[in-house]
Amino acid sequence: MNDFQRYINFIFQPEDIAEMRLINKRTGHISQEWHFAKELPTHLDEWQRFNERGYNIYIGVNPRKEFNETAAVSGSSSAR
Repeated sequence: MNDFQRYINFIFQPEDIAEMRLINKRTGHISQEWHFAKELPTHLDEWQRFNERGYNIYIGVNPRKEFNETAAVSGSSSAR
């Protein structure tokens, strides 16, 4: 198990919805994605390629209640 998987297992339950933000350092372009926590490791290679192309990758530490919602809309206010 790699560090990323350990981190995901620590902060999320498998069925939690996680919000990812990919922000291009040069252009400011923001891409948002939502995934079940158990699926996050399958995207690691893809996110590493985005990082190599100049994107910073962020993950919301509070689970979202629904797909396509940010923490402000979802009402997430604290971590477990």
